[in-house]
Amino acid sequence: MSTHDAPFGFRPCPKPVRGSRPPAEQLRRAAVDLAAFKVRDLTAVHGPTRICFQTAKQATFQEPVDAHHILGRGNDETRLAHSSVLNCAYLRRDIHTGPLRDAPDQVRVYLRVALTKVIQAVGQGRYELNENDQAFIEYIRGQQPFVADIYATVNLD
Repeated sequence: MSTHDAPFGFRPCPKPVRGSRPPAEQLRRAAVDLAAFKVRDLTAVHGPTRICFQTAKQATFQEPVDAHHILGRGNDETRLAHSSVLNCAYLRRDIHTGPLRDAPDQVRVYLRVALTKVIQAVGQGRYELNENDQAFIEYIRGQQPFVADIYATVNLD
């Protein structure tokens, strides 16, 4: 299967030589990323279609939409909290790779939109907050003062 024939986001791995084992470095890279978003959480909150927060357009083959970690993937201590859907913004790939996404006002907008979508999903019974969401809220309230006011009056318990 070539990369062009593969489904969106799928990159086929090269076939291993019979009887060989991949080097330890490749095994480490293949390990599960703790900051990766859970597909079932994203689907519960955003639905099955990826729509860009910035352009409000659906993903197409020419313009794919990526799941962006608004405040990054975190460090070793906060990595799991950064897998929260509250830290996810769907962005068109050209926006995701550009500098606009990291502007402080854009970060605030993305966090506000993500929070709104999560609150709607909770209110409609499509999603329940988990420990990663609670940990992310505590992380923002404790370590991100430039956006803490977004969560100051929100009680998601």
